[in-house]
Amino acid sequence: MPELPDLQVFSKNLTKMLKGKVLESTVIHNKQKIKVSEQGHQSLVGKKLVKVYREGKRLLFDFGKDAVLSQHLMLHGKLVYSEDENPKYALVSLKFKGTQTLSPL
Repeated sequence: MPELPDLQVFSKNLTKMLKGKVLESTVIHNKQKIKVSEQGHQSLVGKKLVKVYREGKRLLFDFGKDAVLSQHLMLHGKLVYSEDENPKYALVSLKFKGTQTLSPL
């Protein structure tokens, strides 16, 4: 489990990398562990990311106008930013226009 200072750094770095980018696609790899429907995830597609911030042990991806995606990094606390759209062990993958795919593992 990442510590709170780690999550604060993750949120700042993700905001620098992704602020203003449009979410191109989202893929749910493990539907049993996700609390939001696939339609809920798809409703974020096409929205521009405003910022990423930490609240408790969660990272929140703020797309504005009450559109926020919350992600808990679970036990290992890894974020993978790669070309692979289906990374092994990922629960969800987020693809922003003009960037690689972001997947918490």
